[in-house]
Amino acid sequence: MKHTLMRLLVATAVVCGLAHQAWAQAATTALPALPDLTPLYNPVAIDSVATHRSWASGRGIYAFFASDAAQAVLRRAGLSVGDDGLVYIGQTKNTFRQRLTNHFTGTSNLRSSLRSILSHTGSTASRADVSGFMRSNLRVAMLSLDDAVVIDTVEARLIRTSSPPLNTAGVSNTNTRRLKQLRKVLATTSTTSTGTVVSTLAKGTGIGVLLELPVTAAVEYLHVRNGRKPPEEAALDGARTVGTTAVVGAVAAGAFSAAATAGITMSAPVVMPVAVVGGGLYLWVSGDRIWDALHEDTRTAVEARFAAAAAAVGWNDSETADGRP
Repeated sequence: MKHTLMRLLVATAVVCGLAHQAWAQAATTALPALPDLTPLYNPVAIDSVATHRSWASGRGIYAFFASDAAQAVLRRAGLSVGDDGLVYIGQTKNTFRQRLTNHFTGTSNLRSSLRSILSHTGSTASRADVSGFMRSNLRVAMLSLDDAVVIDTVEARLIRTSSPPLNTAGVSNTNTRRLKQLRKVLATTSTTSTGTVVSTLAKGTGIGVLLELPVTAAVEYLHVRNGRKPPEEAALDGARTVGTTAVVGAVAAGAFSAAATAGITMSAPVVMPVAVVGGGLYLWVSGDRIWDALHEDTRTAVEARFAAAAAAVGWNDSETADGRP
């Protein structure tokens, strides 16, 4: 037992000694030196970036610089920008072409950040708007590096020392906190807008169903009772008709909502005539559909009663306005 305990203590001491030695060596080992960063501070316009010799196959670090106009937009959003205009640092281990193309036409954190800023400052922030803003106001510089470890090291150091306002990872300061707030507001607004659109379309769909269902039910019931359709066919035709009207209702509701969003005022002088004409037309068409669904004998009997009633009050289609035949 004594020998076993002694061996265990010796082994523990050896392991601790080796671990301490490795830690001390790692702590005293200098980090790899930074490469020449001059290319990163010679940005070119977006339209000419494809002529860069590393564009197609190179990889490494890239940096975005903002124009004076773009810097003013960022400052209005509550972000601070350095004198050199540096706003974002990124890396790619594939090619600059793939990564930068994704920034300008796809989805990226940079695009999300710019969209939140444009939205906050009152500008439109569609995908096309963000791409247009980037092309008009950003310049890009590229530093070619081959080693993946060096790429990670250089990017981390540059972000930590430069604190670009549009970087949210690898640094924490007032810019990153403000940017996260802006993106959160945009996400909430987008969710609310989506919910509003869905609610509007649902209301239009519901109105369409409520208007169409009684008429269609009556028409298809008459077809079945008069032997024109079997119940299964009538049910299928009715579902199609109600579904079509529901879609029309959703489209109409969406159109009214889009008009309101575009600033077109739907005042009573505009809405009332549309509602009256549309409602009257719908009643007319619905009446014709129900009339056509009636049995021929029923239609004949109804027409005879109308003719008798007209004769009783002295009205005759064959007479002129002054009563002469």
